[in-house]
Amino acid sequence: MAADGDEHGEGAPQPAGLSAAQGCDLVTEALPASARPASTTARQRSTGCTSTARSWGSPHSPSRASRAGGNLALATAIRAKREGRLAAVDGVYALAPFISGLYGSSAEEREAALPSLVENDGYFMACDGTAIFAEVYDPGAEHATDPLCWPYHATVEDLSGLPPHAISVNELDPLRDEGLVYHRRLVEAGSRPRHEQWPGRATQAI
Repeated sequence: MAADGDEHGEGAPQPAGLSAAQGCDLVTEALPASARPASTTARQRSTGCTSTARSWGSPHSPSRASRAGGNLALATAIRAKREGRLAAVDGVYALAPFISGLYGSSAEEREAALPSLVENDGYFMACDGTAIFAEVYDPGAEHATDPLCWPYHATVEDLSGLPPHAISVNELDPLRDEGLVYHRRLVEAGSRPRHEQWPGRATQAI
C-alpha cells in the first residue's frame, strides 16, 4: 500500500518479506478536500482516507510508507483488525512514521514522552512547524489519543495479532522515538517486528 503519496525513499531499507508482491493492488489514496464528505474527520482520513482502497481482498498486500504515509500504513492495519479484514494485509513497513501528534506540547512534555522531539528538534524539521500540520490534520486535537488518527496511542490490545511489521527510523530525526516506542509496543503485544535505525541520518535524508 502506498499511503498519502509518500513512498519510502530511494535507498531506504525495505526488509525482506515485506516487498511488494506480484498482484499487490491495495492502494490508499488521499482525497482532495473538495471531494471529501463534509463529515469526514481526521480519524477517517488517517485510516484509509475514507476507505478508498482499491482491493481489500488481494492475497498479497504489504502496507508500506514513510512519515505521514507511515501513519496511514500503521493505522490501516489497526483498522483492518477492527473490521475483520487483516487477511488483506500481509505486512506493514513504516519509515520514520509521524504518529504521535505531540508536536505542540511543551518541551518538558515532549522530552518526557519522546526525547527525540527535543534532542533533534530543528534538524530539517521543527516541532513548532510540525504542530501546525498536526492541527490542520486533526483540528482541535479532537482525536488526540485515537490510534486510528495517531497510532502512537495504540494499546497492546490494539496491536495484538497484527501481521508482521518492520519499522525504520533515523538517529537524528525528531520522529525517531515515535517509531521506537511503536516497535516496543508491538513486542509487548506478542509480535516479532523488525527494527532498523540509520545512524547519523536526519529526516530530510529519506
